[in-house]
Amino acid sequence: MNYVIVVLFVRYKFSYRVFMAVTWLLQLTMLFTVSLYGEELTSDLAPILKSMWQSKFRWTVVFNMYTLRMIAFNMDTYEAFNDGPAQQERAARKHDTNCVECAQMRDANHGEGTSVTRCYRFRTESSCHPREYNVLSYIAYILYVPLYVAGPMSSFNAFVSYCHHATVAMSRRHMLFYALRALNLYVALVFMLHFVFVNAFRLYPEVFFQLSIGEQAFLLYYSLAFLWLKFSLIWKLNRLTALLDGFDVPEDMRRCFSNTVSIRDFWRDWHASFNLWIVRYMYIPMGGNKRKHLNIFPIFFFIAIWHDIELWMIHWACIICVCFLVELFFSSTFLKITFTLMFFIKRTLYCPWSCVVFGSHTGMQDCCLLVLWVLMSCTWGLDMRRTQDKLLLSLLRRFFLGC
Repeated sequence: MNYVIVVLFVRYKFSYRVFMAVTWLLQLTMLFTVSLYGEELTSDLAPILKSMWQSKFRWTVVFNMYTLRMIAFNMDTYEAFNDGPAQQERAARKHDTNCVECAQMRDANHGEGTSVTRCYRFRTESSCHPREYNVLSYIAYILYVPLYVAGPMSSFNAFVSYCHHATVAMSRRHMLFYALRALNLYVALVFMLHFVFVNAFRLYPEVFFQLSIGEQAFLLYYSLAFLWLKFSLIWKLNRLTALLDGFDVPEDMRRCFSNTVSIRDFWRDWHASFNLWIVRYMYIPMGGNKRKHLNIFPIFFFIAIWHDIELWMIHWACIICVCFLVELFFSSTFLKITFTLMFFIKRTLYCPWSCVVFGSHTGMQDCCLLVLWVLMSCTWGLDMRRTQDKLLLSLLRRFFLGC
């Protein structure tokens, strides 16, 4: 149905705003329908499919990934048929002069500027030939096995480009080191679970409530470490499989969560491919930096319902939006003043350690708050959120007292 609607809208040249409105309305409707009635639909069809498929696969779990891919296909198709040649020219001019990744690949291939020596961003920004936007490519993109369940996310333009021109971004030697990194993550995950029983506390929450605030904060921190290791391992294995097949998708979990001191950097690095998807298919179409203070709200509300259609996820999105706005305000207003003050203290009072103390203090508080916000959205049940609220208030009080 989605493919037919896109073909009709492109053929009859509907306006961009109408196309965007229908696309998002359709995808959100399907997202809500599958979330509310998907299991009932599966139960109704189970007797029919029982003879062909003995084990019932929970297709509703991966439908959220379908949603992202369908939106990407719709928007890439519309742009290709309405502004394709101009996009190709702009992308080539930009990446021939300013792209470091493309230059590195050209140097590795002895200066050959072919379609093979192009980075993921170029393949995303440059539209393919109109005949490539067909039903076969659409189905292959939706059901591509290495990225089917959890990603990382890829744009449709990049996927089709890799189908014809496999990536040369990573040599076999570098792929071997990448596989060793994934093995290292697995060993670290098993080692941590051998000594810190984060999943056991989820099964017995009454033990968690008997701990002190400091011990609860310690446990929540290691719960986020468990999440980071688990998702990082999954996404790196999926990306490695795609690389072996010639597809270079964006890297998720680009750095450790403990090395993050702002909400913006956290979201850029945690699920980086999803962040790139948000920027291309939501942030830029809604106005980009010109309306960034307003764009935050629909973006995080969509992220919330995309993860899980629950009221507490909307509350989570509201908290993130408010904190994001506060961070944008302080970073834009006081960043220059803060760095000027630090520079003055360092040069005049000869106390370079003061900058380290100030930065580590605020970074530690930000990291603690990010731990709570991510766990609110990913792991813990409703009973655990009562303790998280108390812990959040305690950290906020200490943060303001420390400042």
